[in-house]
Amino acid sequence: MSQITGPLAPSINDGPFSEAYILIADKREIIRSISAGGVTPDTPFHAGSLKEAICTSFCMMVLTADKGLSLNAPVAKYIPAFGEEGKDKVSLKQLLKHTSGLASTRPYMRAGLPAESVLEKICYEELEYPPAFERKKSELGYFVLESIVQKLAGKPM
Repeated sequence: MSQITGPLAPSINDGPFSEAYILIADKREIIRSISAGGVTPDTPFHAGSLKEAICTSFCMMVLTADKGLSLNAPVAKYIPAFGEEGKDKVSLKQLLKHTSGLASTRPYMRAGLPAESVLEKICYEELEYPPAFERKKSELGYFVLESIVQKLAGKPM
């Protein structure tokens, strides 16, 4: 098991992840479960990674084709408050590519706040680095993209 948990520990303690839960199964039988960062099997997770790769990116492609969405457009075109704190030039493409300069995550992402409150907090975040300077996975960025998808589609994801 240390082969699995060993490499994970630095990412939890000093890296971009605040928690992790690993489940090892064979067919329907759970062989082992491992948690880090205080989570349990009942801890709710924002399905960021899976939702990003499959749902949010696909929805952005559909909106580009069907609604003329431009990935080069600034996020503030769709969410004006996002342009605060020097984020006025951050583009949708930079959010998709994790090059926006936004932080990886924040504690409020797990606080059970309403989506509107989370979006408001993200809008007033400062960038950690200039856009396009570095690639850093950002749960905040994909939350903003999900909000734009929902706004343009008129439906929740």
